[in-house]
Amino acid sequence: MVPASEPMRLVEWGGASGKHYQHLVYGLIECPLAPKANYVLARRDSYGQATILKVGRASHGAPTLNR
Repeated sequence: MVPASEPMRLVEWGGASGKHYQHLVYGLIECPLAPKANYVLARRDSYGQATILKVGRASHGAPTLNR
């Protein structure tokens, strides 16, 4: 998880194809307005290993999932 003092950071994820992709990572509360965006909801364990909980696309008209 991204600490509240660090609202976003750039990370690289490796895909199943072996390609690497850069993404901006936001904490759930700090997430900016992003209608019709793709998202990955992940949890980090105490060792820093990320576990993906859900992958999806926000396709509704709401400007944020926090409202």
